[in-house]
Amino acid sequence: MVKHMTNNSKNGFTLIEIIVVLVILAVLAAILIPSLSGYIRVANDKVAIAECRHAVLAAQTVSSEYYAENGSIQPDFLEIPQYKAMVENLAEVNGVIQGIVINSPDAKIRKLVYYLQNGLTVTYDIDADELYTVSYGDMVLAGSAPGMNAIANQMLADSEVIPDLKKNSDKTQELQRLFLEAYGESYPYLSDSEQLILSSLGYKYPEELDWRPIIAGSGEVIMVASKSPVTVANPLGSMIYYQGNYYYWYHINTVKTSYVSDNNFDISQLDSTKTELGPGDSRGAWLVYAP
Repeated sequence: MVKHMTNNSKNGFTLIEIIVVLVILAVLAAILIPSLSGYIRVANDKVAIAECRHAVLAAQTVSSEYYAENGSIQPDFLEIPQYKAMVENLAEVNGVIQGIVINSPDAKIRKLVYYLQNGLTVTYDIDADELYTVSYGDMVLAGSAPGMNAIANQMLADSEVIPDLKKNSDKTQELQRLFLEAYGESYPYLSDSEQLILSSLGYKYPEELDWRPIIAGSGEVIMVASKSPVTVANPLGSMIYYQGNYYYWYHINTVKTSYVSDNNFDISQLDSTKTELGPGDSRGAWLVYAP
């Protein structure tokens, strides 16, 4: 009689074998992931520095042309919105250009801070050990509306809470909470150049105004300059920053204030071609600042 041999061959892996494989994979990941992250970081750094170079070149072009025409220049000349916009248009970059400092005697760009939406910040500084330095982490808390608008939009994009909120008023309050947390529980005041805008329009106390984010009825973020208490989510505003332009509320030949509500503020009021009051603006209107 022929006896059948019992098949004792294994049909799978034992628990010990699985653990050994997982340990090996973990060791390989520990070796490879940092190296891969390093390569990605170097690549990101190169892109960021290249964009910053474009910004510096654009700033130098605008600065040199102005100096050639006028014979002198102020260190903060390119912080004036009119000329800063010229730099941004010429640079053709997606990040935010801030902190442009000029060497007055020769109109040479001395320092420029450029930051991207992904949190990278590039600083160009002719007095530093390295001409271009890249830093990671939160975006620079820039002291003017363009930078703060970018920061507010980044907070909106990163938030895990805001998308689940149903009302614009709730979204605005959460965004403002994040904003206040980042700025030390107080809204940042207008920059010197932004105060200069309002002073040139006859506004008496621009140093009392601060910037705060509002999510308008369209879902877009706008920055509102106000002196209302921090606890007021929908303040009275004298100036608004939106899509690269400053708008001021004008009524009876002077800058006034207007209520800015997150639930029903109509973005179409901010017309980038409207520089004076029209027939239907007896109660005032938002005019674009066009020096």
